[in-house]
Amino acid sequence: MINRIFAITLSIAIGNFAFAQEAAVARQALDESVLLERLQSGGLVLVFRHGQTGPDSERPDAVSGRDSHAGTTKERHAAYFDCDRQRNLSNAGRADLVKIANAMRSIGLIVSEVFSSPMCRTRETAWLLVGQVTPTDALIGPDNEERQRLASAVPVDGSNRVLVSHGYIVKSIVPNPQWPDERGQISRGHAHVLNPLGDGDFIVLADLGPADWMRLAELGRR
Repeated sequence: MINRIFAITLSIAIGNFAFAQEAAVARQALDESVLLERLQSGGLVLVFRHGQTGPDSERPDAVSGRDSHAGTTKERHAAYFDCDRQRNLSNAGRADLVKIANAMRSIGLIVSEVFSSPMCRTRETAWLLVGQVTPTDALIGPDNEERQRLASAVPVDGSNRVLVSHGYIVKSIVPNPQWPDERGQISRGHAHVLNPLGDGDFIVLADLGPADWMRLAELGRR
């Protein structure tokens, strides 16, 4: 199977560290005008980590994404929709997501499918980005085939698929993010842009934060 983090033909003798370095260089060399054309052409998967969260993130009783999928189905879904006991988006996080959403619309990004973890911050992130969401346990629990399918299946009719989840889930899809946070996970509000190849494989085309989306929107207006 083609390696998920960068699906190009490389010698199998290359070590993991050298491979990651090669992938990072290739990402940095990606021309933004080419990326803009790919986004406008569709057929991509955008994997977002939820936006910035607020002071309630540090509460000792907050329900975490890692733990909320334990227990019975009833207990899980009670935890998923109990927003008062979760880490929720901050006003600054919401503002960043609205800017990204405006940039996505400005460049003509067409989205047909939007899936998120069932947690409140991920569902709200998806709504702010695209205005629709289908919650799925595939984006919160342990590694699973459905998550691989969502990341690697080619979207239909020239549209794009958006996935929104938690840092540890995003990292399970695309290890070694280019813009990691203090825990080595992709920064909040950032997205990986994937070129899906099917059968669990994809090419990582870019890692985009709020400022990157603004640049792409400006480029699209020229």
